[in-house]
Amino acid sequence: MTKATIMDLGMLVKQTEIRLSKEMNRFASQYDLTGTQMSIIDFLGRHSDQQVSQKAIENELGIQRSTATIILQRMEKRALVKRTPDPQDRRHRTVKLTTTAKQLFPIVKRHIDQ
Repeated sequence: MTKATIMDLGMLVKQTEIRLSKEMNRFASQYDLTGTQMSIIDFLGRHSDQQVSQKAIENELGIQRSTATIILQRMEKRALVKRTPDPQDRRHRTVKLTTTAKQLFPIVKRHIDQ
């Protein structure tokens, strides 16, 4: 593969990422959510049988701790998630969906799967 081909491929991947992000935000807006919030609902919903840490969300979405904290605080204010101190390490928090977000999960999952 030539250097030009790799650069073209990289550009296509970036353009695809931008389009997917715009589409996700467009769909999410009808539920008064952002695409990232939808991704968090999807991740937590798919791991509902496990204790999920904020760190796991950060790693899954590739976002910084400060960004995750702000997003999760906003979701908590809207009663979409509940954050609790991790019983084994109180410096960390576990995150789970509330009943409201659990009702959104099938809609979010269907959209993401498509």
